[in-house]
Order: sequence, then C-alpha cells, then structure tokens
Amino acid sequence: MFLAITVITIAQMYQITYSQQEYFFIAILVTLVSLAGAGVPGARVISIAMVMPQINLPLESIALFLGIEWFTGMLRTVLNVDADIFTALVGAKSEKQLDKALFCSRYRSSTG
Repeated sequence: MFLAITVITIAQMYQITYSQQEYFFIAILVTLVSLAGAGVPGARVISIAMVMPQINLPLESIALFLGIEWFTGMLRTVLNVDADIFTALVGAKSEKQLDKALFCSRYRSSTG
C-alpha cells in the first residue's frame, strides 16, 4: 500500500490523472515490486525508483519521500517480522510442534 499511495501522491503533486486501467496497472506493478523487499529496511526507495519510470513520473520526486522512508521502513520491518513470528507460532501450535515450556522459559530469560 505504501508504494501505491506514494506513487499516487506524487502523481497528484504533478497534477497527473490516471484512468481506471492505469490504476489497476499501478496496483499490480507495486504489488509485484514490493514482494522483493518486504523485510528489508530501505528497500522501498529502490522499489519506488523501479516503478516511477514505468508510469512516467520523474525520478527526482523520490527525494520528497526519502526523509520519512527511514522511519516508516523500520516500522514496516518490525511489523512484518512480528507477523512472521506469529504465523510460525500458530502453525507450530496447530501441528503440535510448539513446546510451550521451552518457549516460555526462553522468553523469560531473554526479557530479563
């Protein structure tokens, strides 16, 4: 969503409007590009740089979002890793592979 919102915001700054087909193309394009850098902080800048020429937006406009990318990238990475861990725990519990005693003892020892 971040990439799509960024691209649409930049297009609006340049007063560029898109048709429904172009919005659909943007949605597919940013979805495919975002798969490569889901857990990598700062990868969104490269992803945006790959998307901009495809939809005829100037690359210079990326500089406007570099200031907030560092902060939002860290937050997205933390949320992504948390979701991955939660999914692994749910899967392990459903397969009866989760040793609760071991998990809780390691959790307590790591939190002090």
